[in-house]
Formats: sequence, structure tokens, C-alpha cells
Amino acid sequence: MPKLRPRPRLASRLLGSLGLVTILLSGCGGGSDSGPTGTEDPDPEENQSTMSATVNGQPWTPTADGIRAEALDDVPGGYRILGTYPLGAGGRTIDLELYNIDAPGTYPLGVNATVFGGYASVQNTSGSLWHTRYSGASGEVVVTQVAGAHIVGTFSFTATPFPSNPATGSVDVTAGAFDAMVEGTVLPVPDDTGSSLSASFGGTAFTASTIAVTLNPGRKQISVLNTDFNMLILLDAVEAPGVYPLAPGSPSRTAAVTAGSEAPAGTNCCWTSIPDAEGQVTVAALTANRMTGSFEMRLLPQPGSPAGDTLAITTGTFDLGLVQR
Repeated sequence: MPKLRPRPRLASRLLGSLGLVTILLSGCGGGSDSGPTGTEDPDPEENQSTMSATVNGQPWTPTADGIRAEALDDVPGGYRILGTYPLGAGGRTIDLELYNIDAPGTYPLGVNATVFGGYASVQNTSGSLWHTRYSGASGEVVVTQVAGAHIVGTFSFTATPFPSNPATGSVDVTAGAFDAMVEGTVLPVPDDTGSSLSASFGGTAFTASTIAVTLNPGRKQISVLNTDFNMLILLDAVEAPGVYPLAPGSPSRTAAVTAGSEAPAGTNCCWTSIPDAEGQVTVAALTANRMTGSFEMRLLPQPGSPAGDTLAITTGTFDLGLVQR
């Protein structure tokens, strides 16, 4: 079995940058349950996990003793699947982490545990480490079967050097596949856990890698980001499905966007819905645990910022877990 190494954790840094969007907007003014997926630990004698991929055009297929799969004990619907080939000097390890997974589907790689999806990395024995940057779109995993301790799927991703690491260039992983028997108990995914949000920001595809929903009396604060953009939406008095136009009055429904840590070249900052930007949020379904819907808006350049043009946000959709724990 390959030795499990500590998982890289950038989520705290990403969540911290959500505060930038909150400060920006506050400065502008305005005012069905999933069943358990856990099972008993699989019998090691029956563990026949397989994993394979093509790495930079070369086949990569670990033997059974180079594959390990385990439940993530701190993440609902959390799986970790990794393989090493060859074992020993010159080996390369692919490490997949999946979050909030309890049904077959296509999920993004390059997200953290607030989102339906996962994160991947590649490491060699020299210590060089590449990862799926938190763009929300560094790759994908297609889960075809999932039942507690057994998960089957395919994957592909592009990994770039992990910060402050000697790795150079990028690693392209294609034609990945796994059929894993998982050690440990997979936590069930509550109905209020896991989220997704995507849109087009001025023609640039946006998939959130981090999503935080804060619930206050009478207000829902939706904070999302990836490496390209940070966005904050504040919704007052939204307690039922309906169409809610952006407005700075009372109730206040506003939005703001700032450039992310790796914004596309030429991206200026920043944009706001205040005082009179166009747009609306459409809530299609709302329960105590989850809110789904769509949005579109045309935000104005923030006064005093370098932004010179409006920012058109189109084809926005969201599926948000309203976690209250």
C-alpha cells in the first residue's frame, strides 16, 4: 500500500478571501433527505480495487498493492482514492479526493469540500507536487456507481505546480478510471450539505470552487469564489420561490464581484449592483435545507476602481445547501 501523505489544504485561504467581497459590498451601502451511505469496512481479502490513467501521454496502471481507498472521516460523502506506480524510486502517485458524493453524476475537480466535486494531485518520489488549482474547472470525475464502500468512475484533469513547490510545467491526466473498495465508513450526505454555482462572467465560464451560505434573520448571504472571480449576493426577505429583482432599498437585494487571485489577463476590478444595476435572482425551490434557482445581472463598475465597463453575468444557476450546523 502507498503511504498516505498529508492532504494539501487551501480551503481556509480561499474562504478568507470571501471577506474581500463582503467588505466591498458593505462599503457600497444597501441594506428530500439522502439515506446513509456508510457500510462496514471491506474485507481486505476481498479488496480488489483497480485504478489506471494516462499521464502526459504515458500509461499509468498501479498494481493492487499500490492502490489505497479510504473514507474521509471529516467530509460527508467523502472518498480518497490514490495509487502509486511504480512502487519505489521513480514512482508517481495520483491522489483523488471526492466530496458530498452519494449518487452517480459528473462532478468538477478543483473545488473544496463545500462543493459537490473533488480535488486531485500528482506527486513523484522527488517531492514535486502538482494539483488541480481551485478554478472549479480543472477537470472532472464521472461517478458511475456509488454504494457506501464501493465507488466506480472515470476522471481527467490538468494539474499545475502546487504553491511553493519545486514542480514545473503541468501534468495532464486523461482516460482515468477507478473501481475502489473503500476502507472505513462513508458519512451520509445531509440534504443541507454540498452546493454548486456556475455562470458566465463577461463571457468567461465561472464554476465556484468554494461556496459559503450565511443565514441571518431575514437575510441570505451567498459568498462564492474561484481563482478568477469572487462574488457576493445578499438577499433580504427571500422566503419563498419567486423572481427577486436587484434593488438597494428595503428589502435590499444586491451583488458585487471582485477579481480573483488568478483573474484572466486584462480583468479589472470591481463591480456592484448599487445603485441601479439591472438583474434578478430567480428562486425555483426553497426549503429549510436547500435553495435552487438561476440569476442574471449587469453590474456597474465600482466607483474608484479600475473597472471601466459593466460586467454581464448570464446563465447563472445555483443549488445551495443551507447548512445550519
